[in-house]
Amino acid sequence: MGGCVKNAANLHKPNSNRGDIVPAIEALGLVAIAIMVASYALEHVHYLLIAIFAIGCALAALYAYLIGSYPFLIAEGIWAVIAFRRWRRAATRI
Repeated sequence: MGGCVKNAANLHKPNSNRGDIVPAIEALGLVAIAIMVASYALEHVHYLLIAIFAIGCALAALYAYLIGSYPFLIAEGIWAVIAFRRWRRAATRI
């Protein structure tokens, strides 16, 4: 039993092999979501904001890949494709 407690305590210690990568990955996720929310809220202002939303979705998909969240990767990848297609359609109307 002592071994289980010791191993459980080590789960929450920072992984020394990852170094400063984790804060950078978390920052990527925060930036991606901020881009997505802001551009989605303002996409009626200019059609280029739809392209920015697609970029935000692609960044969120990259973040999902880096953290190993494959369902989120698939969902954000699909949103990126949908947004990119919406942007192309909007760009050709002008």
